[in-house]
Amino acid sequence: MKLIPTQNMDKQHALTEQARDDVYAHHTDRKGFGGWLERLIRRFRMLSFGIALVFLYFLVLVAMGISATPGVYLFMFA
Repeated sequence: MKLIPTQNMDKQHALTEQARDDVYAHHTDRKGFGGWLERLIRRFRMLSFGIALVFLYFLVLVAMGISATPGVYLFMFA
């Protein structure tokens, strides 16, 4: 069992090769659509991040629009 050195190497907290996950791997154990989607997200990390960020910006934009609507109508009809 080979120990993987960490920044604060401590024998109690040292990770073994089996316990450490490779989050940048391009393969998955999932089957079907979930496996396909996970492979796509892992392979195109930056594109996936950009799409997720655009989606979150869109949600924030919708929330700001909903919250501003009553004030705009009050200003128009008052």
